[in-house]
Amino acid sequence: MAITTMDGLVSAMGATNQDFAFYSPSQTNVAGGFVNLARAGVTSFGQAAVPTVAGSGGHVPTDGAAGYPTIAAGAGGTTLYISRLDGFSTIAGALLIFDRIYAASGFNGTLTSAQTITGMPSLPSARAPNSGEGLEIWLEDYTALGGSASNVTVQYTNSAGTASRNTVSEAITASFPVHRMQKLRLQDGDIGVQSIQSLTLSATTGTAGNFGVTLLKRKATLPIPLLNTGYVMDFAALGLPTVQSDSALQFVYMGSTTTTGIVFANFSVISG
Repeated sequence: MAITTMDGLVSAMGATNQDFAFYSPSQTNVAGGFVNLARAGVTSFGQAAVPTVAGSGGHVPTDGAAGYPTIAAGAGGTTLYISRLDGFSTIAGALLIFDRIYAASGFNGTLTSAQTITGMPSLPSARAPNSGEGLEIWLEDYTALGGSASNVTVQYTNSAGTASRNTVSEAITASFPVHRMQKLRLQDGDIGVQSIQSLTLSATTGTAGNFGVTLLKRKATLPIPLLNTGYVMDFAALGLPTVQSDSALQFVYMGSTTTTGIVFANFSVISG
């Protein structure tokens, strides 16, 4: 079942909702930087663990694990939707919500040969439909890298099943700080990712550190253009994004200065 009419929407919103309250203390950032709030500190959903290393396949996180809210299944196999999102921060920026589909750590900032993922698991088809359409490739840092300049590319199979695709070569964030994230662009024409094979650096960063590759499915973005001011996105503004009862909802803040600020948010999940 799915919500296909306004009457169905009204009925679903009038039924019992799953309501969630998110809180994160302020975290270190830079202007325009993206911070994984679940890794940077203890949020209202706990603190997420460092993912399994690439040499052991990485992992597919699910709801209820530390750092992610617990989402109940809809009655009778109904579809779940995010119907409302509101929040504010003490620093202007934007709050992004993703379903964290896959993550692997253990990449080394001093290796310039291809660093491979061994035994990557199949992605959950309900959370990554159509062979991963809409999935984004991000880098995440768990232990800071060195400051030497280096470009990074990730080799992947796209959602059409074409292997040996490469992200656009990007300069990796200098001295990649812990908890920071960096989005990579897919090869021209690609609209999703089915699997990841390897990551390659063009030069050593000078320090091994520990960073990883993550596949994310974007669900919602809440602009917060003014600090200490609440903003609301209703069902129409959100577009009723679907979620699954095992979705690992990850909160990321893009701030306008050197911290994320204290972040509060509330969101509702309905079924229909």
